[in-house]
Amino acid sequence: MTNLPMLPKDDIPLSQQEYRERILLLIDDMNSKFIERDELVRLLILTIFCAEHALLIGVPGTAKTDFVGCIFTMILEATVFEKLLDTGTLKEEVFGNAALDFETMDKSETILGNHFIFVDEVGRARGSLLETFLKVLNERQYQSKGRAYDIPLSTCVGASNSLLTGEEMDAVDDRFPIRYEVLPIQRKENLIRYFRGEFDTSRKLKVKFRLCDIANVKNSISSISTNEDFDDLYYRVRQEMLNNKIRISDRKIGKAIKILKASAFLNGRQFADYSDFFILNHICWTRFEDIPKINRIIYEMFFQNSDDIDRMFMEAEDELKSVIAEINNSMGSFLKYEYEQDDFTSKLELAYENIIGTTSNFIIKALGEIYEKFLEIESKKKFADHVLSQVQDNIFVVNIEDNTFTEDIIARYQRNMNEIIGLFNAINNWRSLNGDYYSFQRNCLKK
Repeated sequence: MTNLPMLPKDDIPLSQQEYRERILLLIDDMNSKFIERDELVRLLILTIFCAEHALLIGVPGTAKTDFVGCIFTMILEATVFEKLLDTGTLKEEVFGNAALDFETMDKSETILGNHFIFVDEVGRARGSLLETFLKVLNERQYQSKGRAYDIPLSTCVGASNSLLTGEEMDAVDDRFPIRYEVLPIQRKENLIRYFRGEFDTSRKLKVKFRLCDIANVKNSISSISTNEDFDDLYYRVRQEMLNNKIRISDRKIGKAIKILKASAFLNGRQFADYSDFFILNHICWTRFEDIPKINRIIYEMFFQNSDDIDRMFMEAEDELKSVIAEINNSMGSFLKYEYEQDDFTSKLELAYENIIGTTSNFIIKALGEIYEKFLEIESKKKFADHVLSQVQDNIFVVNIEDNTFTEDIIARYQRNMNEIIGLFNAINNWRSLNGDYYSFQRNCLKK
């Protein structure tokens, strides 16, 4: 790990470049401690800087508690409250004794007095505990004896061994805009690393930020712009989700744009770009069956549907075959100079005039139209390349690849374009060399 510059004084904000550099170092630091958690590391760092909440879903034994406890220490002055809920957990265990005076009570062992909260088995909250929990997550305020008190809550991470279900859980789910499925270690080589203990077991982070750094990001989000194209795509993504019966509330879609702008700021940009859209993969789902739908919608918005691209190819290739057949039928003998002196009759001259004029013009026009169709495919490929370059530069987005425009597709495109250009050149060269019937006759005899 490279030497890290000291944090500036609290009244000196970090620059966008300093945020990005320190976050990359923090990602490396966390990845040295937790195996196959790279994507989760990046998402929770973004969550913390957005002062938002995240929901982790996964089977027991995937180190959710250990992971969250470690990443919360990235903020120097922050305090943390952790609580495991069950169906019998009382409101007083989480929020303290309501009979006590709010201003004088000890809030250090409650949600009310800490910056970061980890609530395990969040789906077990019931009754008044659930109701108060919802208000606190949303408003960052606590009602006590008819008065609303601000609380220091910045980020809450909830964990669950299963998806939240039931009407009572819908609102809880909506309060956690970022969600992630935490899987056991998948790859053999990483399991072997884990068994051998080949990872950093310490939980002390080398890279730190301050509470004021979170506040600075929050205040800077309003300066991040989106252009008309971005706004149009954002609307289209939302409509596609609704068309696919993916439930997404206005609250969640509103929070999502704030998160995307925070990603832009922390990546050193003054505007949101296409790469930020892929963070929606971890915002918009509630049901597990929605995950592949959302991934597909966002992927195809930028990298196209493979079947659609194949249909574009087949349509253009079929038209090209028809034009080639027409060339062979009507122009083949002329292009190959297959005539002898005895063939030079008035009938052949009339055929020549038709070829040099109407027929060749028609074919050139048809080839031009087919050429434009392949250019449309190329345009989609260039757009996909542009998006992929942005994705590769986004420190919060990983595991995104272009599986549409493969090497085979590129070779297929180049093969067709070469054939079209070859036909263009052959016909134009022939017309140039055979501008009149006499020149054609001479070229036939010279062959």
